[in-house]
Amino acid sequence: MCLDIIKNPVKSIAQAKKRKNMNKTLIVLVEGAVLFAIAAALIVAKTNIYNIAVLGSALSAFFVTLIGMMLFGMAIHISATILGGKGKYFGGLTAVSYGALPLSAGFFIVALLSLIPLTVGIQIVIMAISAAMGLGIIYRGIKDLYSIDTVTSIVVVSIAIIALLIALYTSAGISLLGRAATMVV
Repeated sequence: MCLDIIKNPVKSIAQAKKRKNMNKTLIVLVEGAVLFAIAAALIVAKTNIYNIAVLGSALSAFFVTLIGMMLFGMAIHISATILGGKGKYFGGLTAVSYGALPLSAGFFIVALLSLIPLTVGIQIVIMAISAAMGLGIIYRGIKDLYSIDTVTSIVVVSIAIIALLIALYTSAGISLLGRAATMVV
């Protein structure tokens, strides 16, 4: 696992900017998706459904996370370059992938801890720390990889999130309208 990102995120982002190694970014992306998938499988396994639901939830979590991070990276790239940043898709994907790694590690640890009774307090602390690290890495990554200031980085993330929510709600709304139209006819 790319523990260097969790141990020293600032140095890792600086190295990513210097080396522009897409292979490392893709490895980090897959590692984050795998951790999310294992965590999802653990959570479903806790419900005592041990057959296809565990595998299905793991595969779904893996692909949704993988595709979601790639799409979020693209939205970050588009927003950052429009707002004056200089960079390529690599920058958006790297910022999102690196930021998702501590979040997925925290989610994995919380899923493991959920198997042990009376660990809710520890789970809250772990998720708070991993979420703070993940979000900090995303903002710092955007700032450094696109050579923009912190305020613009915040705006970039806000625009990307709003764009993804619009896409999600529009898609769901059109799908529901299509289903409603077939029921009326």
